[in-house]
Amino acid sequence: MAEPPFCQAVELNNELSWMPSKNSLQATETNRFGINCVPSQPLISIDDVQATLQFLGRDLLHHRLNTLFPIFWLVSTPQSSHISPLHHQAIRGREIVITEDPGLHLLWYNDKIYIKPLPQYLTNYAFWKYFLSETTPDLRKAALGYVRSYSYLVLHQSDFDIAVEKKLISGTMDFAGLLYFLRSFRDINDDAVTPRYQYGELRLNRLNFFSRFYRFELFYHEVHWRYDYYFAQIVAPIVVVFATVSVALAAMQVVLAAEQLGHTPTWTVFISTSQWFSVICLFLAAACIVFFPVILCIFLARELAYALLKMHS
Repeated sequence: MAEPPFCQAVELNNELSWMPSKNSLQATETNRFGINCVPSQPLISIDDVQATLQFLGRDLLHHRLNTLFPIFWLVSTPQSSHISPLHHQAIRGREIVITEDPGLHLLWYNDKIYIKPLPQYLTNYAFWKYFLSETTPDLRKAALGYVRSYSYLVLHQSDFDIAVEKKLISGTMDFAGLLYFLRSFRDINDDAVTPRYQYGELRLNRLNFFSRFYRFELFYHEVHWRYDYYFAQIVAPIVVVFATVSVALAAMQVVLAAEQLGHTPTWTVFISTSQWFSVICLFLAAACIVFFPVILCIFLARELAYALLKMHS
């Protein structure tokens, strides 16, 4: 049986204890409903192993996100340590949004980042020893990567204070105890975690974009629930194209009208100026059409080169 990644002396929850003689675990006390429950899960009994494993699958596994692993290098820095501490999330102007979906943990979009709270059962030594052993490798890998991410999120007292305020961790934990507990996970290799946790924070808008081509889905996770946002995205490019084409057509009309006047002596300078100004407008319109796609390609190429460099470093 695989040992937990931390020693029992640093566990943060002692609601379950290990019984070596029976090679099993027991609750230190039943809840008021008479259930030997999973810590922080009063409806799930540790005596019902199948129900507990099903719960862990819902709470930890992220199969759908793992299937997008081949395109992660396009949406994030290829480093599992690419996770900013909680105080730095505030510096970046990101709002912490609580999620219980393991597939959204550490995904960020504009000024929001989704973070899944650290459940108390993952801070219990006996629970790891019994339910997260080598007999459940997928669950163990997901749990290792998930808890390891908190070793990057909480580094300072300010991070701890934010975590308590946002209900990311239990208010019964203390700062020193949490750091000692998380230190056991900091050096876990990427081979020991799921593919998702071989990367840190993932940019959700890029994940949504590239999943359309990789899995032919409209999005990985829908962020906007109103149609006006999607129409706004469509209207802006249409207005730009319409304005550019209008300028080009107006310039062409000026050139044609100037040529029809011929070489009228009194209007020679004005006609010549109108022709040259119209040609300049046409060139500017063409430059505007080319400029933005070129800049976009440059940015994408730069980030692509950075991602490739990180992958081979």
